Amino acid sequence: MRYILDIAQTNETPANYAKKFMQDFCETMEDHIVTIVCIDETNDNQFHNDPTKNTLTDAQLQRYSDYCHRED
Repeated sequence: MRYILDIAQTNETPANYAKKFMQDFCETMEDHIVTIVCIDETNDNQFHNDPTKNTLTDAQLQRYSDYCHRED
């Protein structure tokens, strides 16, 4: 299964909230293979009241593709 998870940064969001959330999530899923890729560190193009406007940008898709095709 594949999912898209957006975590909104707000003025009330504690520092490093997303990083801590991802660490906790990975610990919860430790018996599974989990890959988390940050495709955008901003809230641009997400979090609209109309979900049809919450589309991935070409730049976000390219960052994911670049991650998947990187050479370690």
